[in-house]
Amino acid sequence: MPFLLLILNFAISWFNAWSVGRVWIESKMIGGFFQMTVWCGAIMSAYGFTWVYVTSLGVLAQSFSTFKGDDEEDDRALLLIVAIVLVAVGAGS
Repeated sequence: MPFLLLILNFAISWFNAWSVGRVWIESKMIGGFFQMTVWCGAIMSAYGFTWVYVTSLGVLAQSFSTFKGDDEEDDRALLLIVAIVLVAVGAGS
């Protein structure tokens, strides 16, 4: 299930980046609220990609580590990642 959420988040971030790229020039010409919402979409896309990369690197680092933590430490690490992403996306939108 978590792997499917990573794939879904990557897909949403990719679609967000694609949509922002399609209207980037027009938003610079029009300006105002439209340009601000395009910037918010770009920020959310960047944070979505970052969440996928950080989570993947964390799982890889843990799998190659000689220290194996307990499930409570894993839950705290995931909670920290989710909290950072929620704050960052909230600030961007």
